[in-house]
Amino acid sequence: ATGKSDGEVEFAGSGWHWHQEVSSMDIPGLKRIVIQVRHAGDNVPKDRWLATVVGFRGDAIRTPLGVLNGYDNGALPAGGAGGGPPTTPGKPK
Repeated sequence: ATGKSDGEVEFAGSGWHWHQEVSSMDIPGLKRIVIQVRHAGDNVPKDRWLATVVGFRGDAIRTPLGVLNGYDNGALPAGGAGGGPPTTPGKPK
């Protein structure tokens, strides 16, 4: 769901504050997710983020036929994502 959320967690002997913001994009079905982390505590400036991660999630990215070479059903084609064994440039397959 779109929106903002915050929380605190104890990890590796330190207190951490996290902030997450999920927003819709111009492409229907695609969301942008931004997560920021900083040390927790009253003396820590609220804008002193140590890390920011941006990612995307959705169901709008599809090939024209609506199938992603076996990714949709969990089975990859022989040879990996490329659909066949690796080849050396200049040599026949």
